[in-house]
Amino acid sequence: MAISDQLTQLNTIKGDIKAAIIAKGGTATDDFTTYATSISNLPSGGGGDDTLKDLLERDITSITIPDGTTNIGEFAFYKCTGLTSIVIPNSVVTLSQQAFAACNHLASVDLGSVTTLGNQVFQSCTGLTSITIPDSVTSIGNQVFHQCSGLTSVTIGNSVTSIGSLCFGNCSALTSITLPSSVTTLGNQVFQQSGLTSVDLGSVVTLGSQVFTQCNSLTSITVPNTVTSIGNNCFNNCRDLTSVTIGNSVTSIGGYVIYGSNNVTSVTCLATTPPTIQATSFQGPANLTIYVPSASVETYKTTGNWVNYASQIQAISE
Repeated sequence: MAISDQLTQLNTIKGDIKAAIIAKGGTATDDFTTYATSISNLPSGGGGDDTLKDLLERDITSITIPDGTTNIGEFAFYKCTGLTSIVIPNSVVTLSQQAFAACNHLASVDLGSVTTLGNQVFQSCTGLTSITIPDSVTSIGNQVFHQCSGLTSVTIGNSVTSIGSLCFGNCSALTSITLPSSVTTLGNQVFQQSGLTSVDLGSVVTLGSQVFTQCNSLTSITVPNTVTSIGNNCFNNCRDLTSVTIGNSVTSIGGYVIYGSNNVTSVTCLATTPPTIQATSFQGPANLTIYVPSASVETYKTTGNWVNYASQIQAISE
């Protein structure tokens, strides 16, 4: 069977992928996790004889993973630029690193009962407009949807506890997101340069560094009472940000949290006991007022690095 004929069956017949690799001089087993390595190790054809990887990238439009497969390996379908849809059976529990990265025409994904999304699984899938993370998923890796510039809708299942660094970074069309109460940790730069205008942080406990850096459409942010720490540069360089409200359980605030967000005029800290801050925590905006509980005004003004902002501290209006 000619390679071109084999490629038309790749969406349903797993065995043809193996046969195509062997026909091109490679080696493969029946395990999906070996295919990416097998394909990438094939020699370049020359003289118009494309490598199998080139043919795969050009011709696959849809994939139905065979039932019984448990893991989609690293780079398994990396840069399959013709791919538009994926159906993943419930037997699959792990999508490994960059399994579908740079599939820039991918528009539809059914994640089945996957439990783990590895790093960069869908990075640069610019055609992806919506995604539902099933309740079976417990963690979302780093950069999973990084640079998915067409992504407008995200639904996160109720079992996810952590979202990795840059997960939704550069998702410029993503304007709103609601985190379920199960999510407690946001890694560094999770929403960096996204299009967020509103966000519900649910019951998050830890905000990493630069979580909202360069979210230029965000005008206000409320850090819930569940949060205990805010990382460095968390809200910096947010062009349209005007106000930040910090919940009453925060005990530490990193440096430069609003640096470069020059339109911020108010930061409200609800904690009665002043959190630990850096000398640079609120450096940047020229017309900033810091509002704190009325009973704690003097304590704030005389505690640690808060003394640097004593003239800007006022009581929250009752």
